[in-house]
Amino acid sequence: MSAAVSQTLIVAPEQSDAYPTIGAALSAAADGATVSVAPGTYYEALYVNDSNLTIVAAQGAGTVIVDASASTSHPAASCRNGRLELRDLVLRCGGAPAVSVGRSRLTVTGCELTSDGGPAVDVRDGSELTLRGCRIRAADGPAVAVGDGCRGSVTDCRVEASVDPAVAVAPGGHLSTRPLRDGSGTPAGTRRPPAVIAAVLLMVPAALTWLVAGIGFTVATYRAEGDPKWLLWIVALAILALCLLITFVTVIGIWLAWTGDSQILRGPAGITVALFLITLIMLLVRGRLHFERTMLTPLVVGALATVAIALLRSGPAKAWFRAHSGT
Repeated sequence: MSAAVSQTLIVAPEQSDAYPTIGAALSAAADGATVSVAPGTYYEALYVNDSNLTIVAAQGAGTVIVDASASTSHPAASCRNGRLELRDLVLRCGGAPAVSVGRSRLTVTGCELTSDGGPAVDVRDGSELTLRGCRIRAADGPAVAVGDGCRGSVTDCRVEASVDPAVAVAPGGHLSTRPLRDGSGTPAGTRRPPAVIAAVLLMVPAALTWLVAGIGFTVATYRAEGDPKWLLWIVALAILALCLLITFVTVIGIWLAWTGDSQILRGPAGITVALFLITLIMLLVRGRLHFERTMLTPLVVGALATVAIALLRSGPAKAWFRAHSGT
């Protein structure tokens, strides 16, 4: 029994036995077909629905331009309920994404994707994306936008976007983005939002405070007099161990937050905020605002940690963390 031969359709406007446009070839293509496009600029938008099709530049990267830049609402290429593979194409669009998919599987290799409005690649409705060796530009949004329930990878691509993060992943979506580079060739997404920078800096005093508190209590115990001294030492060593643990976790959390994961830092930040609240409650119980030296430090450091948590939960910070951790 012979194996099925996949269909290949040729697009070449100046060739009599070929299709004049990519759209005409797509309309005639059977499921699983490949559309091979001759060099040139094609002013059209491509639609693939309920089909599995491949569109490829016949003579390699950069030789075929699909220009839909005059459109303000239609992507240069779109796919619904199907599978679409794009290879070595240049796709340009005006007020819509260069490529948009829904309930589909999209594979893009060696392409250049440019959009003047919104994301260059828009992945929605549980779609799966695979991008390799592409150049992606978005003049008014992220380079790649991935919706809830979507997944995939962006590998060895160069991105240029007007916003941070360059790759925006909605809650419930998952996207691997390494290695990803920006227009200058440096890792993309390294421009941290001000909220992330501020949150990390605000937690540095907390780490120092917990360290000093543990050491200070131990020194005070050493200088204390009276019995039973051994009981004081047990308490002092327990507090020292706790403070060192919180200091260590805070330092690790600061480093991870700086590199793209805020989960660990939220723990020590929450403990520091709790210390702040306890101090406030003590003031309220007293019935008057009587500041003592021992209260000033937890109030200040706790207030800074409260602001840090708010910044970590801000929209720009959460988007940046999702882009780096894929969660």
